[in-house]
Amino acid sequence: HYRSITREVRIAAGETVRLELILTPRHGTLRVSSDPPGANVRRDGDERILGQTPYSTDWPEGPARIVIEAPGRVAAVRDGVVRDQEQLDMHADLPRDPAASAVLIVDTAPVGADVYADRTLLGRTPLVERDLDPGDHALQIRSAGREAWSTRILLARALTTKVRAKLEPVDTPAWPGWRWLGYGA
Repeated sequence: HYRSITREVRIAAGETVRLELILTPRHGTLRVSSDPPGANVRRDGDERILGQTPYSTDWPEGPARIVIEAPGRVAAVRDGVVRDQEQLDMHADLPRDPAASAVLIVDTAPVGADVYADRTLLGRTPLVERDLDPGDHALQIRSAGREAWSTRILLARALTTKVRAKLEPVDTPAWPGWRWLGYGA
């Protein structure tokens, strides 16, 4: 697809004129974004990576079928039509691949405790967190008036880890005045 060129040329009888016409391809701009950013962008059917999101390039006029992918994420395919001198925006939310993430289930007695993994609050018990990175994590469980509970856990890809913790009440120190009552003669 090329842009058409129209020129008016006057040629006198017996005159020779050499014309050189340079046709320019019709193209627009393709912009690709993703959440999370940094995903690879490629044409469908071609394994060569064009770039990473956010990505922008001149694109020939016509259909565009793009694959947006990142390790540990579900890939997305986007279709669109690039028009001459226009911009086509494509976006993909790339959710975690369930086979690449770990699941953590935490129950406590009593319920309603805050659960932290690597100092990041995940939520309150009872808790089911389906989108965690596999690997070693520091787990801490806290609740007002209760002793904090902590451990290290190893989360495995595509598996569920269950944790149950009993949170003991904080020991309340005895009233300091009691020791004075025991003294004397």
